[in-house]
Amino acid sequence: MFDHLLDGLKAGDKLVRLRCCQLLTLMLNIVESISDEHYELIRKSLSERINDKDAGDCGTDQENALVLAQLAQLLKYDSRSEMRKSIIENLVFSKESISAILERARDVDPAIRKMVYYKIKNESISYKNFSSKQISDLITFGCEDRDETVKSACLEMIYDTWLVDYEKLVQFFHFMSMETEYLNQFLYVEFFKRNPKFKLSAKDFSWDELTMSDLLAIEAYTHLYKNNDDRIEVLIPTLSFWVELIENTYEINEGIVTNEDCQGLLYMFKISQNLDMCDETGRRSMLNLCKILLVNNSLLEENQKICLETMYSLIGNVDEFYRTIVEYLNEISTGIAMDNSILVKALELLSISFEAVQVCYNSPQIAEFIESYAVPNLETRDQTVYHLALKSLLLYSLQCAAFGRTHMDLFLDAIESTKKDVVLLVLKFLFDWILLNGFDFNQEQTPLVSKMLVGYLDHDYSKSVAVEGLCKCLLLKHITDENVLCELIVLYMIPETARFPLVMQCSSYFFDIFTKASLENQVMIQKIFYKVIFALEMKTLEGISISYTRVVSQLLEFTNPKLLLKPVENKCLHLDIAIQGLELAVNESPNFRKIICNMLPKLDLDKSHCDSLIAAASNLKEQCQGDLVCSRALEKYVLIDFRFIQQFSG
Repeated sequence: MFDHLLDGLKAGDKLVRLRCCQLLTLMLNIVESISDEHYELIRKSLSERINDKDAGDCGTDQENALVLAQLAQLLKYDSRSEMRKSIIENLVFSKESISAILERARDVDPAIRKMVYYKIKNESISYKNFSSKQISDLITFGCEDRDETVKSACLEMIYDTWLVDYEKLVQFFHFMSMETEYLNQFLYVEFFKRNPKFKLSAKDFSWDELTMSDLLAIEAYTHLYKNNDDRIEVLIPTLSFWVELIENTYEINEGIVTNEDCQGLLYMFKISQNLDMCDETGRRSMLNLCKILLVNNSLLEENQKICLETMYSLIGNVDEFYRTIVEYLNEISTGIAMDNSILVKALELLSISFEAVQVCYNSPQIAEFIESYAVPNLETRDQTVYHLALKSLLLYSLQCAAFGRTHMDLFLDAIESTKKDVVLLVLKFLFDWILLNGFDFNQEQTPLVSKMLVGYLDHDYSKSVAVEGLCKCLLLKHITDENVLCELIVLYMIPETARFPLVMQCSSYFFDIFTKASLENQVMIQKIFYKVIFALEMKTLEGISISYTRVVSQLLEFTNPKLLLKPVENKCLHLDIAIQGLELAVNESPNFRKIICNMLPKLDLDKSHCDSLIAAASNLKEQCQGDLVCSRALEKYVLIDFRFIQQFSG
């Protein structure tokens, strides 16, 4: 019948073709399956009819829209990966289907993610069919994918279909928005890596009118080949040439640097860091240029930072670098009392210097300047001055631990601020301080700091910072408090935390590493096993729905020595967990006993543990005779199974 109807699709009479299409549709809905041979024949024949001169054979736009909508729904919600694969394979790219297909670049199945990129490549779909945001997401997801085959498929799609040569790469940059600049930079670097024979030279650019695309290309090229003098010299002869180009392009000697120029200036400085610094004339010119730029009040923070980084690389000595900064601060300090903008400039320069040169350094001159101008301004009402004063104080404390200990009380007072940006600034500092110096606080501060850090897990605005900091401190053993670990586990287990992707991602990485790193870490979780359960029961009373099956399974995985990176033989933590749970269940709620009974079949135990487990289970059954659910579960999972194992082994 199928063969007969397929022949009818080629008939000259439009009514015959229409009736054959309708009958084929009815038959496909009735039969459970068809052979691969018939599938290909039907697909090919019906695809030809899409372009039929008769609209009835083609199908109406409304019908097509309904089908596409249904397929899009299946792609999004169907749990069967084979179904999603089949839809992607057969779905034609169109305005209606693009979004549904591109969403699968984040599918849980790597085979489907890979299929999305190969579909675009094999069908030669131009990037111009997508929006700038869709392209950015598609490339970012693919290039950052954990699965190497997906990453490879993404790069093949980009460089075999879209960016086959340098001209196409430049056109692509103009198509994309400036918001995706980091992405374009990555694409330039990858292009040069994949085309090692391709060379840039000075003739390829109009040096009087360098575009942002040109700067990105030069920066990527010089960064990739910064150790290859032959390639660099063909493009940029000397450092002196480049410094002169910067001065002429942005009229720096006239003191005119607009915000529009700052982005280009940033990349020109990045390029200069890739050049040969052996040119003494160029070094002096670049150093002088940096000093001129630092005086400019219109320069953005990121420009000031790269300017200071360049200065440090040119000077090459931390003492000399900070001596230069102190000289500049002393020059302008006389006008601070009369002009508040000079104070802002000085504090800004100081804080950016600490960020640019992250070296532990104790400078009496800088400490004196901070004591004179930063500390007193922690009382000011001017928020700009206050924020810069606090930031410079915090950053210098990370470089000089003795200075930080002296002023720790100031920081603990500042974190009590009602302003969220101030709280986050000090919170990040405290975690950095602990990571650098350990839990180095005085006796009065230690319990206060520990309680404070955990407390910021409860606030939405500080949750991600607190989780990241506490996870790092636990991994490095700077914090060994079991209560902190308990709070992190509870936060990870409650459904509400899914609203914070960064928190979930950080917690997932942390527990995977922490629980597999050492037996000591697993024992730490074993000790708080039931503390976590009780804390989650309290959350249940507050109206939060908890999946205890998932919680218990996860906790048992966290306490399984067989999953350690270096497995420990003849060590079982689950027996202690089981016996403790059975003993606690005697005096706990029916819900807790249910949790324990459901946990028993999942324990990783062997026949050597029979006696102690049977004794604890028998005691619970005797004490809780009124709880039929518990009694039956104990009989089923322990008293029958383990007695049988005991008899069999005997």
